Amino acid sequence: MILERFPEIMAFSIEQKRALADELWEEIDKSEGVSEVDLAIGELLDQRFAEYEKDPSTAVRWEDLKKRMGKA
Repeated sequence: MILERFPEIMAFSIEQKRALADELWEEIDKSEGVSEVDLAIGELLDQRFAEYEKDPSTAVRWEDLKKRMGKA
């Protein structure tokens, strides 16, 4: 596991870990390029999160969603 080779990362705050993850994704995007599908998924996620922020009562708990899908 990569974290075992870089144990100092485990001491990072949540904010630092998120920033690191963002930087890693940006580096991957630069290296591989971003596909149209990736952009579409990102836009959809942004849209859905904005809808949630407008009305958090529309959110469904993960456990409830799994039950609806018959996976619980």
